[in-house]
Amino acid sequence: MEHTKQNYIKQVFLLAYPVSLGQLGHILTNVADSIMLGKYNSTHLAASSFSFNVFLPFFVMLIGLSLGITPLIANTSSENVTERRALFNHSFYYYLFAGIILTILCSLCIPYLSFFGQEEEIVDISSSYLISLAFSLFPIAIFQFFKQYIEGMGHTKPAMFISIGGNLINIVGNFILIYGSSGLGIPALGLEGAGYSTLFSRVIMAIAMYTFVHQQFSEYFFIKFNELKRSVFNQIHKISFPISLQMLMEVGAFAFTTIMVGWLSKESLVAHQIAISMASISYIVATGISSAMTIKIGEYWGKKDKSKIKRIGNIGLLMVLVWMGACMLIFWLGSSYFPLFYVQSVEKDIISMTIGLVLILGVFQLPDGIQVVCSGILRGMNDVNIPMILGGICYWVITIPLGYLFAFTLNWGVQGIWWGFVCGLFTASVLLYLRFRKILKTL
Repeated sequence: MEHTKQNYIKQVFLLAYPVSLGQLGHILTNVADSIMLGKYNSTHLAASSFSFNVFLPFFVMLIGLSLGITPLIANTSSENVTERRALFNHSFYYYLFAGIILTILCSLCIPYLSFFGQEEEIVDISSSYLISLAFSLFPIAIFQFFKQYIEGMGHTKPAMFISIGGNLINIVGNFILIYGSSGLGIPALGLEGAGYSTLFSRVIMAIAMYTFVHQQFSEYFFIKFNELKRSVFNQIHKISFPISLQMLMEVGAFAFTTIMVGWLSKESLVAHQIAISMASISYIVATGISSAMTIKIGEYWGKKDKSKIKRIGNIGLLMVLVWMGACMLIFWLGSSYFPLFYVQSVEKDIISMTIGLVLILGVFQLPDGIQVVCSGILRGMNDVNIPMILGGICYWVITIPLGYLFAFTLNWGVQGIWWGFVCGLFTASVLLYLRFRKILKTL
């Protein structure tokens, strides 16, 4: 029994860590931008926070849509090349179309940035960065489609290596374009330079991912219009769209709270951005475990193997509790040191606010890990509609109103908004776990 348990843990770990490192690539792009911009100018850091959170709902919508292909592939047999080829063809066009639409919608937000109630100085320097982020959605769509497709078949390492390479390109580009290079005759571009570097690195990642899949999985590479069927598009949309909406409700709530933080002060916005970028690092490992759950649970869901679904699910929850518990302790013990990675030691107001947020960040590590892993488990069981509804309740009925109440009515400031996070994430973790147990009982 113990040997079997260890074997399952190994299987989940081998799937999870490449996914985590691969997804960390998207997040580290923003983290690298934040750290380098914080050293360049705190106003540019605040503007990057504002721009990124306008961009974030479109980005998350695209990532959520791409996650739908993974359980569909995991549910199919490896011998069924015809079905997998059909899913490849249809999902390619589905996600390509989504990338184009979301790029256009994000770009249309740029003339209206002043409507978000931010300081004029921040709005003025945000437009060029948001343009680059908007146009990066199309290469992200290409990268994510190929990534999620092959991960559904258990191949999680290629995206990891490509993401690491993309981040190295972004960091080098940031050094050159944010700070300038007299040797290359490039002036310091600040936030605008960070945007150019991000766009370029994501284009390279999309090209690399396309090339790899074309070479290694040529048997699925039949992209033909005359093979397209509405029924297959409906199958993809039925899974992908609710996942995307669930993620959009969660991350959209976080993005909206950033707008709320901007109503408080520029210093609050900088502190918020630092804490959010730190939260994203711990969270992304949890999403790797969540993706591993989707793949493994999806495999056993197709066989209706209740005992293995239960065992894998419990292992995933145990792994995320260990990871997020460690992160909780690290955040609490290092709360006074982390802000210094982002801003100068003389900016004492920002440092003080950031320390308070990092302490709250430690509080919601465990419920955040539970809710994201339960979401991955439920996706593997093809249960996407109820989690979407629960997400709407937890993040928009609980998190946002309580955050506003604490911050503005009770005058708790930016910490009040973060206590709203705690309430919403705790509720989501309980409800999604109960949903997993309920479905398990019906098998």
